[in-house]
Amino acid sequence: MNSDIKLPKPWTALAVVVFLIVGCSKSQFIGGARSPDGRLEVGVFYSTVQGNPAHDGEVSIALTRNGRAETIYSDPEDRNPFFLEIAWSSDSRVFGVWEIDGLTRNLLFGYDVIDNRQVSETLTKKLIRESLIKRFNLSQRAEDPRVDPLQWVREASSTGDIPSLWPGISK
Repeated sequence: MNSDIKLPKPWTALAVVVFLIVGCSKSQFIGGARSPDGRLEVGVFYSTVQGNPAHDGEVSIALTRNGRAETIYSDPEDRNPFFLEIAWSSDSRVFGVWEIDGLTRNLLFGYDVIDNRQVSETLTKKLIRESLIKRFNLSQRAEDPRVDPLQWVREASSTGDIPSLWPGISK
């Protein structure tokens, strides 16, 4: 029996496990948008652990400024994103992200890039609504107070009337 064999210390084993999990994950860019002034960019990523189903992953949001990306939001809950909208305020100060999900609650996240903080749901929805109205030419429908662009997109995405993030795959 060789007495020179040493078992790894617990922290070494933990580091190896963490490395294997992180090293085996697969991250995909699912959408992004540059700020109106062109100085900032927001990116949304979907990560899964290799070997897990495509719908077994998490969503994260990164902000790139001065060539440096920083993750400002990460949701470890199992997700299956199938629609994404990203909108910026005209002054490039605030952006909003809306992700419709097939497994769990939809994600609505707004962020002020000057104050480096999350913004209200009300402001975020306003940005997203304005963006959806432009993207899907809903201006006439939006004049009707009974029509909510977010609801219209939820219904249209569930029926396949608008393309999903994963063509050929439904929720």
